Amino acid sequence: MPPFLNRNRSAFLAGLLGAALIVFPADASMERARQAQARGDLRAAQIELRNAVRAAPNSAEARAALAEASLDLGDGDTAEKEARAALERGYDRAAGTALLMRAYILLRRYDDLLREFPAVSEPAAVGGQVAAGRAMAQLALRRVDEARDSAAEAIRLAPQSAQTQLAAAAVAITARDLAGAEAAIDRALAADPRSVDALFRKAQFQFGRGEFEPAAATLARATAVKPGQVGARLLRAEALMRLDRDADARQEVDAALRTASGAPPALMLRAMLQARANDWREADQTLQQVGGRVAEFPQGLMLVAITKRALGQMAQAEDAARRYVARQPEDPRGVRLLAAIEVAGGRPADAVATLRALVRRGAADALALEMLGQLEVQAGQPQAAAEALRRAAQLAPTNADVLARLAAARLATGDLTGSAEAAEGALRLAPDQAGARAALALGALASGDV
Repeated sequence: MPPFLNRNRSAFLAGLLGAALIVFPADASMERARQAQARGDLRAAQIELRNAVRAAPNSAEARAALAEASLDLGDGDTAEKEARAALERGYDRAAGTALLMRAYILLRRYDDLLREFPAVSEPAAVGGQVAAGRAMAQLALRRVDEARDSAAEAIRLAPQSAQTQLAAAAVAITARDLAGAEAAIDRALAADPRSVDALFRKAQFQFGRGEFEPAAATLARATAVKPGQVGARLLRAEALMRLDRDADARQEVDAALRTASGAPPALMLRAMLQARANDWREADQTLQQVGGRVAEFPQGLMLVAITKRALGQMAQAEDAARRYVARQPEDPRGVRLLAAIEVAGGRPADAVATLRALVRRGAADALALEMLGQLEVQAGQPQAAAEALRRAAQLAPTNADVLARLAAARLATGDLTGSAEAAEGALRLAPDQAGARAALALGALASGDV
């Protein structure tokens, strides 16, 4: 082969190799966005997708990806803009319309959605997404009958769409048809097993039924699809805590905080896990990060009270406990905690009053009644003590300790027959119950049966 042909051949091959190694800026940004999403860094993913759109402004796929990432971040304005741009550039009309509907709902532009997107039937796939969006907007506006009709139309037009089935589920939940709602969610998962929204809602049903292991497994599928889903990670952490898998729950909370640094719900779960591990100082520091929003969480003030009590900061513990009881006066756990703090502060009479108020509200559990009974004994009120312990025994008939205390209280009132009955019941449950044996012996002595 002539030398000049060899040189040309070499240059040609080098050119081919160079072209193969070129990575277009948009493609590189898309790849970095996928990597960021895989590690749950939604903000970095959005930045990379913005770069991809700048590098390839006519890419419908890049625009749609940016819209979806923005929805995950709660950035409805960007999601709406990019969903429209994707549709204008030829993106799949049904998928793009679904993104646009989600953006409007996220922005709470319910009236705008209904006005700008009238019901359509052709093409069916697009009409189904519009009807599903209309159903969600109508539900938000409490136009339930209209929402029901829109959801039915969505299913008629696009029965194999996860979004239309999720709209039907939302309507069913509003009608308190939980079985129908879960059936619709199951159909959504059949249509799209990777639908994170459907997986999350399925897990909520499982969690609500106490099926914590299946719920954790369902949520693991959701976070495998989208690792940055904070809600899925936090619900999975709660399920794992119910299963006493606190180490795994910590991993979920840590992952959620990497995605949403400083998110109060994630910090509250971290504080709960720290309290369960008796890491009271760490729990206290985490609660301080939550700040004034602690009271927004159902158990927030109770957790503060428990933590402050464990740290010996009794004034702060009592303040938090009182605020909790004021908000949740029928929760016996909070009342017991407040009473215990009052006892620790040398104010047993205040504790008795706190517990009696719970009894008057008809919300006392066995533990609160048992606590009240013991305090009444210490206050020299045997009749009141016996009554409280009798009611505790009714609520906890298999608790040998409560029955033994009831036996002692009845003995103090002179009710030898009742005391023996309670003591024998305690011994049937726990033959080695020393308090019950003592009550029987004292009762026998009191009756003269040496």
